[in-house]
Amino acid sequence: MRMVLEQQEIALDPRFNLNHKRIHNLKELEKIINDKLLTLTADEIMGRLEAAKIANARMNTMHEFIEHPQLKARNRWREVETEVGPVRALIPPAMPEGIEPVMKPVPRLGEHNELILAEIGRSKSVINKG
Repeated sequence: MRMVLEQQEIALDPRFNLNHKRIHNLKELEKIINDKLLTLTADEIMGRLEAAKIANARMNTMHEFIEHPQLKARNRWREVETEVGPVRALIPPAMPEGIEPVMKPVPRLGEHNELILAEIGRSKSVINKG
């Protein structure tokens, strides 16, 4: 925390020098952290966290997520069909190497209602009544 906030005295502050004390005084600690971080850019914060070897990740906008270079580099996007045309979709997260996932078209609204309701024991006559 000293490297990130550049406030050496926090480590010695009796309100925060042990974990149970940090938890007890969490609102005060959060205010100190937030007040400092609000004065920094996202890049400055990331740099300090990296230098302190603190695990972190930037929260992306939807556009940043969609255009994320790792998703492109790892070939995670596929095109799937919908009623209104093709859309990009992510493949499942845990895919064995060399196996292409099955990416079927997105079902139309209500396309599988009868099958699903029948699977839970609804008779065809009840299904048709709605």
